[in-house]
Amino acid sequence: MVSCNTTGIARAGAVLSSAYGIDQWDVTLVRRASDPGETKKGPINGILPTFRLPSHHGPDVQTIFPGLPITTTAVVVPTTLMHVHVNHVRLQRPPREGRELLERFRSTPRFHLFAGWERAEGTPQVMEFARDRGIGHNDMMENVLWEEGVKLDGQDAYFFPGDPPGVDRRAGEYRCDPGDLRHGARRSPLDRAHRPCPRAADAPPSALGGPGGPDEGGARIL
Repeated sequence: MVSCNTTGIARAGAVLSSAYGIDQWDVTLVRRASDPGETKKGPINGILPTFRLPSHHGPDVQTIFPGLPITTTAVVVPTTLMHVHVNHVRLQRPPREGRELLERFRSTPRFHLFAGWERAEGTPQVMEFARDRGIGHNDMMENVLWEEGVKLDGQDAYFFPGDPPGVDRRAGEYRCDPGDLRHGARRSPLDRAHRPCPRAADAPPSALGGPGGPDEGGARIL
């Protein structure tokens, strides 16, 4: 099971590679320093570059999409709210206009787009929106995109997704309703009756991916 950052990249990759093809993809991950409840991690006042180049996220995504031309770098910043990715993708068959790319993301489960009029300027407003939804854990289950931050310049696409939390990717390890996994239910499987779902080992293939499941081939991208 890949990390939350890798899950976020893979979701976008599933959209872009199937619709447009990818010549080259460069991602800089701006990672939160810790989860909100952690007290022993940092930094508190600083930005820490990750000197492993590329970061592990690109090779991890390639375990799902072999041969994907992606390079990832990462920095850690003093926030606990969520991760944000800075993406530049050169597309093989770009859409005619940026609006088509926006609608492609909008129509895909597990993506949430904020319009400019919603005044979600950054991660603080996104997390306030998540709290107002009342789904538990104060988390967004989707990749967050700002409409004003999705741009198309010829073959080059740019976008800034906020990354989903780790609790969401854990859904693939539990036996949950297949509709939740396929269609992106807005509720974490860990919330059901406040107890975990049974382990994935007991789940049918159609619920978790693989032959007959939503992710043919066994890759679990929630």
